[in-house]
Amino acid sequence: MGPPTTSTSNTHANFRTMVSEYIEDAVSGEPMRKAVTLVPCGHTFDEDTVIQCLASKKLCPLDRQPIEKYVRNYAIRQLADAVAAHPSEEELMAEAQAHFLRGKELCEKGKQEAAIEALLQALRLSPSLASISATTVQDFSSVAMVSLYREILHFHFPEESENLAKKAPILDKIYNIGSGLGSEAKVPLIFESLFKQAQSLSPLEFESKNLKNEPFTLANYTSYLLNINRLLLWQKLPAGEDYLSQPEIKALTLKQKGELLKAWIKEHGKNISELELGDTGLTFLPPEIKHFSQLQKLNLSINQLTVLPASIGQLSQLKELWLKSNLLTTLPSTLGQLSQLKGLDLSRNQLAVIPAILGKLSHLKAFWLDHNQLTTIPATLGQLSQLQWLSLSYNQLTDLPVEIKRLDRCTTVLNGNPLKAEGA
Repeated sequence: MGPPTTSTSNTHANFRTMVSEYIEDAVSGEPMRKAVTLVPCGHTFDEDTVIQCLASKKLCPLDRQPIEKYVRNYAIRQLADAVAAHPSEEELMAEAQAHFLRGKELCEKGKQEAAIEALLQALRLSPSLASISATTVQDFSSVAMVSLYREILHFHFPEESENLAKKAPILDKIYNIGSGLGSEAKVPLIFESLFKQAQSLSPLEFESKNLKNEPFTLANYTSYLLNINRLLLWQKLPAGEDYLSQPEIKALTLKQKGELLKAWIKEHGKNISELELGDTGLTFLPPEIKHFSQLQKLNLSINQLTVLPASIGQLSQLKELWLKSNLLTTLPSTLGQLSQLKGLDLSRNQLAVIPAILGKLSHLKAFWLDHNQLTTIPATLGQLSQLQWLSLSYNQLTDLPVEIKRLDRCTTVLNGNPLKAEGA
């Protein structure tokens, strides 16, 4: 396939000028070799810049949107590494410049993966960058899809960077993806599932919208996911379905409905004391959950949540939290702030570790942790002096801390564990 037909000037393009908008941090001006993408705004910065933002106002430097979280951008990291390996490269031949200009055009249209592919084509055409393999260039669409799949994994499992690949079966379960497919084949199936769900929740919007033109990007993924889950939550709020059925509301886009819910929760969330969100298809809990400040009971059982927002720790009046039968692999330390909690059900998840800070739940009376992947239990749970029921069955425990054994008011259920015999 020949080079793009985009017209170019006769002068060679300055390499640094051409690539700066793709790989250099807008704040520091340095190559983003630790590129991360912000959620929900979708802008990309170096991780050090984002850490500085989180330490101050927690706002995106470009549009001042609040930063909910961030995930690694493997595609930009790969490109930045390739460029950094050849710091002396200043000029590119005209054919390479054409690829850069094509990349710029694609980027402006939101087609990030194709844009980066064009940039890599330009890099390969430069003699001193010939070390970039033909496979990397020719198959970059596959490389980009693999990178995007990893970014999606990291979004759902932000604390699992070391064992990210092991979490792929959990993500595949959410989207009903069969085993044996490569990462590059999974991404279109994930977006197809998202688009179908979006259509069912906002049908009028998608009557005229061509989803084939929707780019596969992390920003697009997180936007769809967040707003889909906002609407699933809204349907379960008092009179929520009736409100969403009004003609003027049905005419709004999915994103507009999601923004409307944010405003509604801020104003009315404090008036709700119970939320029944069990078996609603939730795959992500919107951070606005924190505005239900008077909530005493929250049922999130039988969903497909892989992570909880740190903001859940702001539900200071919560007494019952039901999370049975989800896909949680980690828990936020902010759960330890729920000082009024009396019942906590985390059974039938994918938990391998329980935060020691849960020992601060001084009012807890019943705690279900059965059917997880626990190999140890923190001794701090021995501080739960009000605990009357602790279910630890069907885990991988070989022993129990002596502090927990001393909870003489508590019935502890341990069947289905490979426990060592006493005195062994």
